Amino acid sequence: MLCERELRGAAEWGVLLENLPRSGGDYDVLAWLEPSLVYVECKSARPSNIGESELREFLQRSFELAPDLAILLIDTDTDLTSFVNDKINPIIREEFGIEEEGFMSVKEHGDYPRVFFGAFRIYVINSKKSILGQLRRCLQLYYAHSKAASFYGGPPESVNFTRTLVRDD
Repeated sequence: MLCERELRGAAEWGVLLENLPRSGGDYDVLAWLEPSLVYVECKSARPSNIGESELREFLQRSFELAPDLAILLIDTDTDLTSFVNDKINPIIREEFGIEEEGFMSVKEHGDYPRVFFGAFRIYVINSKKSILGQLRRCLQLYYAHSKAASFYGGPPESVNFTRTLVRDD
């Protein structure tokens, strides 16, 4: 509702896309905030209670859909630094075979406190001070610094964060 009412866009929630077989589950929120497609995955659990499989599914859906912004919104005021460093970054580095700590990772952007940004335009935010404020920060960061950025060395064609098999039937 924030995407529609406050950000003047169009949005749907609980979206299932049939032609993205490896994405698993639904897209919590898909918003068209002209001219950008935004995917928001909402988590209400404590960061420590968000499992690796949930993160892998979010990353896979983000990779498969390739929205302009893929936002993991965790409804907490907890600092997310250790969550990002200990849970999200290892999955990304493992999947792409990257041994360098900073390459293709997600990290806090200095000009946008509490907004973590990185690989494939993945954003990780909490709800402190407000969800709307955090969404606006993601959009500002995207338009100011990220929109024209490309990611070097592209992913291998067989990326599958969920480690599931896809049948051809």
